[in-house]
Amino acid sequence: MLVVCVVIAVAFFVSSMSLPESPNSKTIGPSFFPRVVSVFLVISSIISFITTYRKEENKRVELGNIKLIVCTIVITSLFIFAWQLFGLFYLWLFILMAVLVYIYNQEKHGAKKVLKSCAISLVLDLFVFIVFQQILNVTFAV
Repeated sequence: MLVVCVVIAVAFFVSSMSLPESPNSKTIGPSFFPRVVSVFLVISSIISFITTYRKEENKRVELGNIKLIVCTIVITSLFIFAWQLFGLFYLWLFILMAVLVYIYNQEKHGAKKVLKSCAISLVLDLFVFIVFQQILNVTFAV
């Protein structure tokens, strides 16, 4: 898994090369944050690999609920596919978050659970919209 994290970080760093640089040296451009995250991920993966390798006893990690993990991966893949195909990022984000919150909520099924999931999703969607669209001026166009 650590090797996969390093590969993803390298791919993320390489893809950040296509982002524009800052027009002057006093401001941070859009390519800065992805590069910092990529470097941090590589460094933390290397540190984790070293500490894991030095341990005498390596325990096997059991996944708690593989159905939820697979379901999350499938739903997230559908989100990305729908976003790329139709656009409408904030609508698909709302649907993604509502479905995931509903699935992970341990309450029994009912209208209250649906309303709670939609409310949490709406708040998160508004937060993403305000932070990225309004404050950072980032558009999620296809």
